Amino acid sequence: MSDFEILVSSLSNRTNTALAAYAKHKAQGDEHQLFNLSSAQKNLFQLGLLDWRRGDMSNARRNFSDCVEAYNRMVSDASEFASRDGFWEEFWEGNSRDETFPAAAAYLCGGDFTVAPIPDGVSRHGDQGYQPWFDSKLILTCMGISSFARDELNNSLSRAKNNKRYPDILIKLTEFHFEVLTGQWSDRACSEMLDQHSELYAGLKKLKDMPDLIHGEGDHNDRVVDWIFACILKRIGWSGRYLHAWPEDGQTAETGDVRETRIVPANYVSID
Repeated sequence: MSDFEILVSSLSNRTNTALAAYAKHKAQGDEHQLFNLSSAQKNLFQLGLLDWRRGDMSNARRNFSDCVEAYNRMVSDASEFASRDGFWEEFWEGNSRDETFPAAAAYLCGGDFTVAPIPDGVSRHGDQGYQPWFDSKLILTCMGISSFARDELNNSLSRAKNNKRYPDILIKLTEFHFEVLTGQWSDRACSEMLDQHSELYAGLKKLKDMPDLIHGEGDHNDRVVDWIFACILKRIGWSGRYLHAWPEDGQTAETGDVRETRIVPANYVSID
């Protein structure tokens, strides 16, 4: 088996194991069933990304749909334990960073996404200055579920830049994501925007130390797409052909270096 086939097989096996464990714990009325679904939905999202990058949109949509279904089921099941003091606080502590994946899958595929309740004093997005916060803010803002202020964003970026464990190339890509979403590239040709994105995303190949598949780090850079940028392109109204764009209905996914704009974006997010 190739490295890619081993990776797909491993994710598939872990998904099946998590779903089997979910059924067992649910039958017992055990809260651990929520952890099993959280694990399954993240694996399904990764499988969808791998399918998307190689142009298999049928399986990509199926895995994304299953990812959203697993998350929606997790939120529904969570309500069974909501009467316990501190439950939702613990739920968000363990799952806030994973909400972004099914949210993005639902946004791209057009599926129904269950917005989990959030208790007072708990951040839906996690801690500022860390990747889950940026991912969550970007995706949920694209969906109209959340928003961000300029000072809030600048403070989070400043914290990230002071974090020696946060790679510079990842910060630059994150800044670029917010710039595109808020129209800071609107005075330039779309070709420049796509060229800049392609260069920044390819830079993630340098992150060889424990590379993250979901964000395309290290050797995974050629295995997945920048799903965050795909959501941003959809939100701002860009349409065309690009490797990191979700294909419109009736279109096939781009697997090569094609950068063609048909509709120039105009639906930017405004911030104060």
